[in-house]
Amino acid sequence: MKLAIISLSTFGYFERMAAAASSMGVPTEFFDERPSNTFWTKAFLRLIPKSVARSFVRRHINAQRQAIVESGFTHALIVFAEVYSAEDIQFLQAAGVRVSRYTWDSTQNRSSVIELDRHMDAVGSFDPEDCEKFGYAYIPLYSEGVSPADVIPADQRAVDFYFCGTVHTDRAAILSAMQHVATENAWKVRWQLFFHSRPVYFLQNFGNKAAMSLFDQVSSAPFPHAETLQLSRQSKVVVDIHHAKQSGLTMRSFEALAQGAVLLTTNELALSAINPVLADRVVLLDRDNIAGSMLAAIERPSGPLADEQYYDLSLERFLEQIFSLLKLRPVNDDIEIAIEAG
Repeated sequence: MKLAIISLSTFGYFERMAAAASSMGVPTEFFDERPSNTFWTKAFLRLIPKSVARSFVRRHINAQRQAIVESGFTHALIVFAEVYSAEDIQFLQAAGVRVSRYTWDSTQNRSSVIELDRHMDAVGSFDPEDCEKFGYAYIPLYSEGVSPADVIPADQRAVDFYFCGTVHTDRAAILSAMQHVATENAWKVRWQLFFHSRPVYFLQNFGNKAAMSLFDQVSSAPFPHAETLQLSRQSKVVVDIHHAKQSGLTMRSFEALAQGAVLLTTNELALSAINPVLADRVVLLDRDNIAGSMLAAIERPSGPLADEQYYDLSLERFLEQIFSLLKLRPVNDDIEIAIEAG
C-alpha cells in the first residue's frame, strides 16, 4: 500500500498532508503536476511558444506517471487535475494503480474535471452542492498549525470582528456596513483587504461611497499567513464572505474555528455542511440584517473548544475520511500491509 497525492504545490498543503498521512500509517508522497513552481519557470513557460510549453509539461507528466508505477504506488489521489488527462489516469490504472479524485475547488470553477469522473474509483469534495449534484463523498476541509494550548479565552481577545480577503463582488458594501455598525456599538474591527492594485481599485470604485470608505485599508501586498493566524487567534468573530461559485467552507474558515473564533458567514449552507458539534460557533451573516447578525455572533462564546471539536477540525479527521474514500487501511510498520478489496 502506497499513496501518491497528485496536485499543484499550494502553500505546502499537500507536502504536509503527505507527511501526515505517512505518520498515520499510509506511506504517501506528493507529486506536483507542474514541472516547477519557480518564478523563472513560470515566466519561461509563458514566453515560449504554446506548443513547446505543452511538450515540456507533457514530458514532465509522462516521467512522473512512470515514476509512480515503478515506485510501487497502489493508490493515487488527484486534486486539481490541471494537467492530468483521462489518458494519464488510464495509464496508471493499467499498471494496477487505483485512481481517485478529491475536489479542493467547486466544479463551477473547474468544470473540466467532471469529464474525468467516469475514470475514477471514487470522488470526494469539500463542496456540499457538488456532492448532492454529482454523488461525491462529502469531506470537509481542515485546519492545521493550531495548537489547542495556544487558544486564548474570550476575555483576552482584543479584536471583536476580523476579516481577511480580496475586495471583490459585494464585499466592500458588506464590510463598510459592518464597520458602521461596529462604530455605533464600540466594537473593534480589523479588516485586511487585498486588491491587486490600489490605483485600479481607486479608479474602479471612484464614486462608490462604501468601497472608498475602505480605501485606506486596502493593500496590494499579500498578508503573511502567520499574521492572519495571529489575528484570528486574537479575534472573537471572524467574518467569511464566501464565493458565490462554491458552497464549501474554506481552509481559512476552519483555521478561524480552530483558533477559537466564532465564524460569521454569508454561506447559507455552512450550518448543514459542518459537524453539529461546531454549530454553536457558526452564525449566518444576513445581508439584510447585518447589525442583527453581528450582535448574534458577538454574543456567542469564543475561546477554547472541546476535544471532539478540535478533532473535527483536524487534518487527522480529514485524512481518515480520505483513507475511507480510497479504501485504505493504515497500518503500523511491523504489521503486514493490507489493502481492502473494493
